[in-house]
Amino acid sequence: MSIATVSRVLGGSQKVNEEMSRRVLDAAAEVGYRPNAAARSLVSGRFRTIGLVMPDVGNAYFQDILKAVVTEAKKDGYRVVVIDSIGDADEEYEACLQQVPNVDGIILLSPRMSKAQLADVIAKAGAVSIVNRLEPGISAPMIVTDNAGACWEILEHLASLGHRRLVHVCGPTESWQARTRITALRRGAQRLGLELAVLEAEQGVEAGYAIADEALETGATAVIAFNDLHAFGVMTRLHDRGIRVPEDVSVTGFDDIELARFSRPAITTVGTPKLELGEQAWIGLLAQLRGDGVPPSTPISTPLTVRGSTGPAAGA
Repeated sequence: MSIATVSRVLGGSQKVNEEMSRRVLDAAAEVGYRPNAAARSLVSGRFRTIGLVMPDVGNAYFQDILKAVVTEAKKDGYRVVVIDSIGDADEEYEACLQQVPNVDGIILLSPRMSKAQLADVIAKAGAVSIVNRLEPGISAPMIVTDNAGACWEILEHLASLGHRRLVHVCGPTESWQARTRITALRRGAQRLGLELAVLEAEQGVEAGYAIADEALETGATAVIAFNDLHAFGVMTRLHDRGIRVPEDVSVTGFDDIELARFSRPAITTVGTPKLELGEQAWIGLLAQLRGDGVPPSTPISTPLTVRGSTGPAAGA
């Protein structure tokens, strides 16, 4: 048996007959052979590893997308290295550049770097998939949800309950998704004849809790939170102040993370298909790795799930 034959079998080649492959694999198992990934990458030019950069590793929304990416990548023989940019655009950009020499491609979750930085990363990395950002003139798969449709559903729902004065607790405006939702909510509110105030908050439950008092000062009867973590923080502060949800103030969220179903009351929220976002991100990246080009981007629909945190406006 030649060295070339053994190498082909251990490298996963399908060009060796079944009997020969079995003999090689049995012998390898007997001596406890394990392939050296570093040596393979030197020969093939591939690391079988991708980098995934996210703004907040502690956010359950991003965790679910990450799980989907890891699951799909593993099926195709790839590992995933995760980097938390802590929501900082420059940190995110530098993290990508540091990963380029060591990975086959990069997946960016809700990237906040500038368009110029994004273009530079794509040029240097070769294969890049982007989740939660649309950027004209950028050649990469961009997987997004239908933010405009989701915002309209929330507004229609609240208007049907008699709410006329609303406040949106938005995420950091460095985020494309935050800016997109602000625009969609303002346009929708104007169309429906509703008043809408906008307040910017940092990431997480604590940020929602901290801004709840300011949201109440607007006189709004409903709070549209950027995500479920913000919604939960707002609701907790309202509870601490003796303000009832939804009898006194209604609250909505985005993402439908597990917390949304088990909070009390359960949160009315937009059901972002997190697993599908992760799967599509991997499909887009794998297509590039295989030389199939950049697949088209189509917004994914996001239905509203009505639960106990919304009700008729007080006095309506």
